[in-house]
Amino acid sequence: MIKVLIIRLLIRLLGHRASYWDIKDKQVINWLADQGADVRYREMFRRRDLQLLKTLGSGLGREEYLLAVGQRLELLQQLQKVDEAYKIKEKERTRQQKEAEQQRKKQVKKIQS
Repeated sequence: MIKVLIIRLLIRLLGHRASYWDIKDKQVINWLADQGADVRYREMFRRRDLQLLKTLGSGLGREEYLLAVGQRLELLQQLQKVDEAYKIKEKERTRQQKEAEQQRKKQVKKIQS
């Protein structure tokens, strides 16, 4: 009894050490944004979504049905995160392009005057 209690306590302590603080959010967002432009990644999502839809339509028990619905929800949420990250990166890229164009125009005006 005491051994089991100590083991559970150790597992909890070790579980708390695994933190998410060291995950680099900027790197994850950049990776997601890169995947948004990748056709292969989109096809993987599409294929998995179709598999889940076929599974849902095949007459499952309650537990299997709820599991498949949860998997599809997770898949769609992941796709939404990829889309949001891609849009943010594209806005940033177009903003940088506009700024670079304005800088070039200013340099041309200085040269001409």
